Amino acid sequence: MKRFAACFTGLCLICAGGAQAAFSVVDDFESLALGEDFRDPGNNSNLLDGAGGWVGAAQPPAVFEVGVDPTLAANQVLNVYSTSRSNGNLLFPNVITDGTTGTLFLRVRLGADEDPQNTGFDPFALWGLSHRNSLEASDITGFGGVLTAYSWVGTGQNDDLANFRYYDGGGQDVTPGLNTDTWYNFWFVADADADTYDIYVQSDGDVNYATQTQIANDAGFRNAGSQNLSVIIKQGDHFDGQFWFDDIYVDAAGENLANPIPEPTTMALIALGGLTLLGPRRH
Repeated sequence: MKRFAACFTGLCLICAGGAQAAFSVVDDFESLALGEDFRDPGNNSNLLDGAGGWVGAAQPPAVFEVGVDPTLAANQVLNVYSTSRSNGNLLFPNVITDGTTGTLFLRVRLGADEDPQNTGFDPFALWGLSHRNSLEASDITGFGGVLTAYSWVGTGQNDDLANFRYYDGGGQDVTPGLNTDTWYNFWFVADADADTYDIYVQSDGDVNYATQTQIANDAGFRNAGSQNLSVIIKQGDHFDGQFWFDDIYVDAAGENLANPIPEPTTMALIALGGLTLLGPRRH
């Protein structure tokens, strides 16, 4: 997300509070060039090129690139899409230390076109945390081995986007499902000592999740190891569709259920307060 001008920075930090300040940005995609493609065009296996610290692997025509927010043209986001059946992984390594508890926050938006190429397969995207800190070309079509604590929509097998799940010894259905063309806030609280995690969801655009809602409680990791946890965004097998991701933050110090992105009304009040402080003084 775009930030306010520098004159408001200090005031924003004061108003945001300690919980928000504890989050550190992984990526908001503003520092990368619009259209930056995370695939390496010179590598036929499409090992990702490491733009912005990301690593991974993707199978053409899977695309992970910096795009424009469908709802705010001034905001850059990660656009994940494919024009046919494909697979791919995008990984940001070492965000939560093994044996500790930390929180991943990110925003997710589902595209409305469920099967643009009429392949008979719907969008199938997964997001959350991985116990892997690097990926190989062989992971392009690999599935469960790269996933640890995650949620997803669709299964790639003619299911619609309302098929919303998280992993806990298998796919656990979440009701109600997610709407298309709507931004959702996700919090993953991972206990990398007990190998369990919680998930919370909230959206200003979905009455079902208008308030922060816990959908997973002490769910078990799919894969556990001694490596640190990494952010993972994955196009699942038979992926055919479009998703957007933005504002990825981590608090590596513990559970943090604050929203690190101030709401527009809050930012407007902050701006008004800043203008007042910067106004002329009486003599």
